Amino acid sequence: MNEGSRSIQTIKYKDICVYFMDYLNGGGSGFGQQYLRVLKERVGKVEHIYEFCAGPGFIGFSLLANGFCDKLTLADINPDAVECVKMTIEKNGLQDKVKCYLSDCLDSIPETEKWDLVVSNPPHWPSNEKQYKENI
Repeated sequence: MNEGSRSIQTIKYKDICVYFMDYLNGGGSGFGQQYLRVLKERVGKVEHIYEFCAGPGFIGFSLLANGFCDKLTLADINPDAVECVKMTIEKNGLQDKVKCYLSDCLDSIPETEKWDLVVSNPPHWPSNEKQYKENI
């Protein structure tokens, strides 16, 4: 990861500071918080969450920070995103709770990995309450 040409930024979700490069933020740092309400209403707490195509992990780390899981696995094909996730894991002391893979879809994920819930960055998110209810 070339920190000289791509500066590292942070966003904090409760006690977890997430590290990312600006070009990796496709809006997930903000709308990822919408997952909190949806999970609270529809799912509740689970043991293990997997964030597919995680980027820097805005959604997964937010869910972990807010107590929706005890363990988190993240994967992305972008080496910069994976380096940011690894930085977040290291700087927050999350080595016992979080795993990260550089992977194209599930190609590099061990078959032994099992999760209770899979989340991902949606292609779009309803912009009002009516659309939200229609799309859930």
